Amino acid sequence: MRSEGASCTSVNSNEISVTTNAVPTYYSQASGNVTDNIWSNTTVGTAGPAVWTSGSSMVVQAGNTVTNTADVDLNAVTVDATGTLVLNGSTNFKVHNDADFSGTLTADDLSTLSFIGSAIVTSADTLKLYNLTANVPGDLLTDADFAIRGSLRLVDGDFDVSTGSLTLTSDAVRTGRLGKVGTGATFTGSLTMQRYIPGGSTNWRFLGSPVAGQTIANWQDDFFTAGYPGSAYPNFYDPPGSGIFWPSIRYYDETNNYALADTGIVGVTSNTQALAAGQGFLAWSGDNFTSTTAFTVDVTGTPNIASTPITLPMSYTSSGTNTEDGWNLVSNPLPSAIAFDSISRGADVPDQYWIFNPVTGSHQTYSAGVGAGQVNGKDPKQPGLLVEGERHQRYHQRKRGRQDQ
Repeated sequence: MRSEGASCTSVNSNEISVTTNAVPTYYSQASGNVTDNIWSNTTVGTAGPAVWTSGSSMVVQAGNTVTNTADVDLNAVTVDATGTLVLNGSTNFKVHNDADFSGTLTADDLSTLSFIGSAIVTSADTLKLYNLTANVPGDLLTDADFAIRGSLRLVDGDFDVSTGSLTLTSDAVRTGRLGKVGTGATFTGSLTMQRYIPGGSTNWRFLGSPVAGQTIANWQDDFFTAGYPGSAYPNFYDPPGSGIFWPSIRYYDETNNYALADTGIVGVTSNTQALAAGQGFLAWSGDNFTSTTAFTVDVTGTPNIASTPITLPMSYTSSGTNTEDGWNLVSNPLPSAIAFDSISRGADVPDQYWIFNPVTGSHQTYSAGVGAGQVNGKDPKQPGLLVEGERHQRYHQRKRGRQDQ
């Protein structure tokens, strides 16, 4: 440092030594809010305020409950066994390094846990989160089990749960989803996608799989199955004793060229038939034959991510009766709701689709922005759609069709 002018009587520079303290790790001394005067830079010390930056770390010590009431950035976080960290709703808790949740993490609705940079994440118990964001160009590795009821947002880097697990949960209130996936983001490991089915009628439901590598067998622990090889009751006949199999899971074969659309509905070949991306199925689903208690359908595998367009399996076969031709049973191939109006369709595929309502036992239609009943053009995770095409169809599911609300 060199000083010039009247304040300096020498042309030589003055040497000044400056000593700074490293940004500390803050240890909780009591329960309270993140912004309260409950912190010390030693495990046992005088409590005071903390200055949270991406360079300061947090340790919630045993027996303390700390509530995050504002957006904070910090370096690393540790929650000791018997300690508790609470993420308040509408706050973003941003961690720029590793996280050790040996204690309890409680995430209120609308809260967000974000990992930024790179991270190793460990946890003694399942991390039940609302929103989780991974902006980790240096990658994130975890052996933790995640249960997300809001959104998983992959911005950048690899999110590796190959030694842990991640479930998008579903209940009577909400279903978790995979949100926008950045161009530099990847997912390693398996994702479990749940879909809650309310109690009531056992009836036909349109289903599909938003993850890869699944077969009919992966649904068989979720609801009653019958009438096909490998089902719970393979020799299920209708009428009883007739020898005519009644398969409880079916798909639609558009290439059947009979002049009656319903003839395209055929039973699955066995429980080893693949749940191809975008293929829809009809499943007579419930925990008994006529009525059911609430149940959850789930599949586990590599999530389908539309980083490039996913072409749905559609075809057009002429029987000579145009109104009966071109029907295809497809499904949303993504673990996220999609906006039907925003996807790329061929010119021969109208802006309309049909679903089956298992409560009323009837079809409901969406057409050019107008839906009937519960159909609103936002196609949820796992259900199938009945779509009609004319002549040669092209039907792609692009990433831009994913819903962000």
